[in-house]
Amino acid sequence: MKNFKFNKKIIVRIAVGLMAAAYISLVIIQIFYLRQTTELLNTQFDNSVRRAMQQTAKTLDEQEVIKIIDEIANGNTPDAQQAKELLSKYNEGDINSIFDIGPVKPSPNFEDFRLPPPHHRQINTSISATAQETMKRNSSYVEKTHNLMLSIFARRRYNNMTGLITDRIDPIELRNILTENLSANGIKLDFNFAIASRNSGCIYRIGEPSFTIDDECYKEKLFASEPSQQTYDLVVRFSNKQTFFFEHLRLIIPFVIAMTLLLILCVWTMMYLLSEQRLAEIQNNFVRNMTHELKTPVASISLASQMLSDPSVIKSDDMVKRMSTTISQESKRLVLLIDTVLQTSILDKDRSSLKLIPTDINDLIQRVTESFAIKVENTHSGVLKTDLKASDAIAEVDDMHFTNIIFNLMDNAVKYSSPERPLIIEIKTHNEMENLIIEISDNGIGIDKSSLKHIFEKYYRVSTGDRHDIKGFGLGLAYVHNMVKRHNGTITAESELSIGTKFTISLPIYKEK
Repeated sequence: MKNFKFNKKIIVRIAVGLMAAAYISLVIIQIFYLRQTTELLNTQFDNSVRRAMQQTAKTLDEQEVIKIIDEIANGNTPDAQQAKELLSKYNEGDINSIFDIGPVKPSPNFEDFRLPPPHHRQINTSISATAQETMKRNSSYVEKTHNLMLSIFARRRYNNMTGLITDRIDPIELRNILTENLSANGIKLDFNFAIASRNSGCIYRIGEPSFTIDDECYKEKLFASEPSQQTYDLVVRFSNKQTFFFEHLRLIIPFVIAMTLLLILCVWTMMYLLSEQRLAEIQNNFVRNMTHELKTPVASISLASQMLSDPSVIKSDDMVKRMSTTISQESKRLVLLIDTVLQTSILDKDRSSLKLIPTDINDLIQRVTESFAIKVENTHSGVLKTDLKASDAIAEVDDMHFTNIIFNLMDNAVKYSSPERPLIIEIKTHNEMENLIIEISDNGIGIDKSSLKHIFEKYYRVSTGDRHDIKGFGLGLAYVHNMVKRHNGTITAESELSIGTKFTISLPIYKEK
């Protein structure tokens, strides 16, 4: 049996350890997953923002070029016709971008704005004359368009050499373009932007609030196709970047909730297993102690009965009286033990088993103390004092059970009295607000703080050190606590070692309906 208990104890501890290890592993995996996901989202966010800013910079560049092409188309220069054709193709959607047919980064010198001779591949003689004519016509159009684009870049550079960047960019239009590109790339957050000069470090807020460039800002070069010594950056900052991560991580919230519930379940299960293990040990001790206690009176009664019934034993009046007294005392002891066992079942009954009637608690206490005073006086010359000052002492109680509550508390005071001084038990009543307060105090051996918080637990017994004359099964105070609770009251305990203990019961005063 001992080996079984030992193995069961080990199994419970292993189970608790495995549950703790499993949960810790899940937490570590979840933290690692969140970390990896956050890093991926951060990379995705950065790439999306940079892509949107590149598209915005290209759009600004292209819009400026289109304005110049439009000026050329409306003028009388030799390039007007080519400009009109280019605008027509762009407006009709034949080309996606102006820069698709022109050089994006021409040479920085005007003298170098020359289109190199076109490279003509050897045309196969099997190609038809119509196809050859079409190729020549397209080649001629591309050559003219390249020349037009070169002249446009040259003019733009000349016009913007002395112009301000704020004159070239409309802040409202820039914000609209940037918002559209960010949204197309999955970024729908509020932002602030500014233009910064790479050469002078000057910041142009262009209508935005105060702006400071830091490591949280994103930068993209503007007018990259322009061969100019003065370069500018589009700078963007997001004030609520965390919102992006929250929206993408919100699917993890149910998992986090599930993990939290799992944690609560694991903790509760571990506490339950440990408490059940402890309760099982206490119950086993209770059964062993009760069995031992029952054997003694049964053996005494059996022996006395045999002696009285044995014809070979000479029966004197003194012996018969002594045997009868033994049987009577041991029978009473058996009744007390049986009552103790019955208390364990009473603790599990519901409130409906109580017969609650309005009762004067002062009178009830007076009756109990009158019958208990002799026992107190026979214990170290003890004294039982009462101070029943409660003016409104009517409470709705079960007379039998509440009598047992007072009796048990006083009996505990007698059991745990100090042999070094006369026992003093005091019972007081008074009113507080709508409650009746009952205080039962003694000057016994007291209870240490570590045990005080467990005294109302079922089967719990306070250690009495080297004193072995105190009998009990840890049911008395559990019964008291349970019964007070079923009377809609509360009970608390205060104690100091070698000083004494005080129990305080609070009951609601009965009000007539």
